[in-house]
Amino acid sequence: MPDRQIPWRRVAETLGGTMRVSTGVNRSRFTLAATVAGIRIEAVATSMPYGLRSGTTEIRAKAPNALGANIYLAPARKSEMPMWRRFVMRDVVIGDKRFDTSWIINARREAEAQAFLDAKTRASLEAVPAAEYRETYNGMRGGERYSFAVRGRIVRAKAASFETSETRFAAAIEAAIALAKQPFHLFDEWKTLAAQLGGRLESDGRWAMDGGMRVQFPARGQRITVMPRVIRLGYRRDRLRTRVYCECASRNVGKQFRLESGESTEAFAD
Repeated sequence: MPDRQIPWRRVAETLGGTMRVSTGVNRSRFTLAATVAGIRIEAVATSMPYGLRSGTTEIRAKAPNALGANIYLAPARKSEMPMWRRFVMRDVVIGDKRFDTSWIINARREAEAQAFLDAKTRASLEAVPAAEYRETYNGMRGGERYSFAVRGRIVRAKAASFETSETRFAAAIEAAIALAKQPFHLFDEWKTLAAQLGGRLESDGRWAMDGGMRVQFPARGQRITVMPRVIRLGYRRDRLRTRVYCECASRNVGKQFRLESGESTEAFAD
């Protein structure tokens, strides 16, 4: 069925990548490879030969370095009760009510999900259109939306159907790239913040929320420190905040300042 190759070839051309098709006795396999903004993209889809039944699609975005997170996102179903999601599916909360309702978010730490899923990244995920329902090989309807996973250097986007929509395919690739770039994007934001404050960024070359990264700058004759900080709220609950404090002889005066960068928007003083 040559028509189903058209969306793949168009996306490959747009990304400046390559695409190939192999058809065997039991399975057809489509493969797309490209590099976008330093992120290596590999997309693989399979289906029955010359048809769309029993198909799957997987997009893999490979970051140049470890992403430092373990996050899984799946579209939520209306039938899934909040208590079931919270305690059985281990669904964490990032603070965006609409997004929290639409997605099951499973993360090693809640603050990790908050850092990765900023407003721009959430918009990329929400921009991936839902697929039309179609019958799968076992009679069930599938392939409605993509799920996403972040682990090691890899971001994976999966759909339980063979991808036939150019728009949806391109949007899913863009969302995977946004997730793969997020830790590097956050690090660049903090470098920009340090430059704007006339200070210096102390880190090991990566964005971190464990106290290993901080911005220091002079103000009013004192040295001010700004750093990401995780606040514990209870079992499996935490929040990512920005800690701002002043090292001086008298007392902590960090409450005089309020700075914002990415999703770390609330300053506080010890």
